[in-house]
Order: sequence, then structure tokens, then C-alpha cells
Amino acid sequence: MDAPLIVLGIAVLVVVSTMDAVADEPPDPARVSEIAQMLPETAEGLGRPITDRETWDALAATPAYQAVIARAEKLLDEPLPEQPDDLYLDFSRTGNRTRWQNVANQRRGRLAPLVLAECAENRGRFVPAIEELVAALAAERTWVMPAHDRSLANFNRERTDIDLASSALGWHLATANWLLGERLSAETRALIRANVEERILAPYRAMYSGERDPNWWMHTTNNWNAVCLAGVTGAALAQIDDGTLRAEFVAAAERYSQNFLNGFTPDGYCSEGLGYWNYGFGNYVLLAETVWQATGGGVDLMARPHVAAPATFGARIQIMGGVAPAFADCSINAHPDRLTMFYVNRRYGLGLAEYDSVDLSWTTGSLSNALIFGLPNSASRGQTIAGAEVGSMVRTWFGDAGILIARPGEGSDATLGVALKGGHNAEHHNHNDVGSYVVVVRDRAVLLDPGSEVYTARTFSGRRYESKLLNSFGHPVPAPADRPGRARQGAGQ
Repeated sequence: MDAPLIVLGIAVLVVVSTMDAVADEPPDPARVSEIAQMLPETAEGLGRPITDRETWDALAATPAYQAVIARAEKLLDEPLPEQPDDLYLDFSRTGNRTRWQNVANQRRGRLAPLVLAECAENRGRFVPAIEELVAALAAERTWVMPAHDRSLANFNRERTDIDLASSALGWHLATANWLLGERLSAETRALIRANVEERILAPYRAMYSGERDPNWWMHTTNNWNAVCLAGVTGAALAQIDDGTLRAEFVAAAERYSQNFLNGFTPDGYCSEGLGYWNYGFGNYVLLAETVWQATGGGVDLMARPHVAAPATFGARIQIMGGVAPAFADCSINAHPDRLTMFYVNRRYGLGLAEYDSVDLSWTTGSLSNALIFGLPNSASRGQTIAGAEVGSMVRTWFGDAGILIARPGEGSDATLGVALKGGHNAEHHNHNDVGSYVVVVRDRAVLLDPGSEVYTARTFSGRRYESKLLNSFGHPVPAPADRPGRARQGAGQ
């Protein structure tokens, strides 16, 4: 969950799941009624509001929050970066994603330090900057990323879709409003509520109720599903006072998130790569914990079937020395996210000593991380779920995916570990890499998979495999010039 505020792409090839896709139908009224009984009477966001001075004064005294305050102080002297319409249109003209995203990340990245610093300090000096930022974000024509609005329908306000960036922003704004309450002006609070309702809550409500066609991510089995569901559900719980309506959002997330779980092989392999496991499953954890807290533990999305195997992927995909293979769209430096690993380790009682605690400084990069992992949660409270294990640390075999990880045994003098990839060429974030391998000596990959490229418009299009990094020429494979498709798969699957 250390992914950037705005992530970089979508999958072009869809994994065929062995489980049934979720049908489009309004949430079951009986389930909605059941969940409504678990929810508080009015909307409550994550964490504790600024008025809970015992909680925030304790956090303010820590080095982690002193660093947050220092970071927020610097922002007071830095002008808010401008994000003109012409910059949004850069992608549609040139295919370049990074210029707009860099500016958007700078703007949206200000929210967490400013809000957390104000909650910690409680002096009002960060409120003007927060209100300036809210006004600027509300003035944007759309919160959807240019790369996800190729037709410019959202930019031209012909429709309102929800994407990775808009859902996260809606959640964090609604959370900021709940945290700060009347410390913000009535005008700013109303602006947040109106924008979150118009851009996130109303469109999603229309989608799950059948009033309009759902966005594609509600049916997809990749990271988009978990990320967007975490955002829209978190925003609803923080903003909607009507208990039945809040329960509808939870019930819809409970149902549609099954599609995300369907994207993993039965043995829990994430074909999107470790980086997208951090992002996608990390957001599934955020969704699950947010719902767990809102329902007083009555709805536990971590305890449902088909979660335990994907949950342990981060531990099982590592080769040795902290090195993991960069299969699919993944950085060669990717590591399992520490917060996700802490949560999984504690919730399933895996006994992984290196992931048994959390440094508070790891949590302050976003509001959701700060308020879930920086305060008591189901994992830190010892709410353990049975049924998950990491298995042998000598040999990990993802048989359904065709991936073998082999490591030295405990006490061995051997210094070499390997990851061997069978798989097939119809995976999420696919590379034509059947037969690829990574060899590690101690803590260094001496023969490696080069991982992902810098995303452009071509990356997620019919021209994807023109890239020499994504096609077979970018990988140590036995069949150069191979093509995408399920027919291309490793032996033994």
C-alpha cells in the first residue's frame, strides 16, 4: 500500500476464472437490513475525530507525527501546483501519462499531511491550506485520470465514471471532513459533501441499483475492483447518515469484491505481479478493515472463502534476501508491502517475525493507512482467523499458476535461490514471458526479469506487445516472438 496516490494502469488481458462472476442485481434487502443493524446511527469515518484529544495528543507526541507536522509546515510555504485543462488534454494528444499525474499527485498528496498535522496540533493553522486544496479539487472538471478517460466523456462532463484515482480522492475527502468537522468552514464542508456525492456516491448507487450500466471495474478480476470498492465504500461510511443506504454500499462491496478474489488462481497466485498485489490486495485489506470496524466485526471480508490463499502470496512469492521476481508489470525492486504483510501475518497467525509489528512512520502516507494501521485494528487486537499458512520455505509451488520458488533450507550453506515461471500468456498485466526465471545469490538478483516499462497510451492498447520489454524479447524465454494467448503456457499446468 505504498503505491502512489495515482497508479498507472489497467490490465488488458483477462484471466478466465474458474468461479462464477457476480450477477448485476441490487443488494439483497434482507442482507442490507442485517448489516444496517450493525452500523452506527450516523456516518463515521476511520480513526477518531479531532475532538478526541486523548488519541490525537498521544499521536502528536510521537516522532512520526512530529515529522508529519514538519512536512505540513513546508507545504504552507509551497504554492499549490496548477493543473490546467490543457495539461489534462496532454494524454489525448501525446499519450504521455506522467506529466498530468505528477502534478495531480503533488496536489492530492497534500491532503494527508495537512489533515493529520491539524488533527495532531489542533491549532487551526493548517485549515486555510486544507480549504484552499478542497476548493481547487472541487474546481477540477473531473477526478478521473486522463488515461482512463480516452473519449474525454468525463472531461466534457457527458458522464461521471469512477476510477482508481477518483474513488481514493472521494474517500479521503469524506474522511477529512469527518475528522475535522466544524474546524472546517460550513462552505468547505458543504463543498466536500456535494462533490463526493456527485462524483462518487450517486454514480455508484445508480450502478449497483441498476439505474445505469456499471463501470467495467465492478466485474473485473484485477486490482481495479478492490481499489475502487475500498474508495466508494469508505466514502459512503464516512459521509452518508442514512443507515440503510450505508448498508447498501457495504452489501454491494461484499458482493462485487468476490470478482476480485476470482482473479487469483486457487493457490493464491497474483498474475498481476507483486506490485499490483500490494496495491490490489492491499486495498482489499483496507476495504475489509473499514467494513470490520464499521460493523463492529459483524462483517469480516477476510474470513470469507478464497481469501487466505491470496493473502499469503506476499510471503510465498519472495525468493530470498528480500528479493521477489518482477513477473508481469512489476518493479525489479518490488517488496511486499509492510502494512499489508503485518495485517495478514497477525490476522491469520502466520508467525512471520519480521512482520509482527508496525512502525508508526510507515502509516502516515495516506489518511486510510494512518487511521487504520496507526490506531488499533482487528489485526493488532488479535482477531485471528484460522486456515492460512505459508508452507515450506524451501520450495513454494504455485501449481495452478505454474510458478516455482526454490530457496536454501534452514541452516544450509547454500546462497542461491530461483523463481521459475511457467504460467501462460493470458494473464493480468501479461508479458510474453513463459519460461522466464530469476536467480538470486544472497540478496541480489544476478539473473533477473526486467519487469515493467514506463506506461504510455500504447502500453494498454492493441499495440502492447510492440514493446521489447513486454514481449518475449525482453525475457529469457525459450520461444522468442511468441504471442499472447492461453494456448501459450508452460508444461505441467
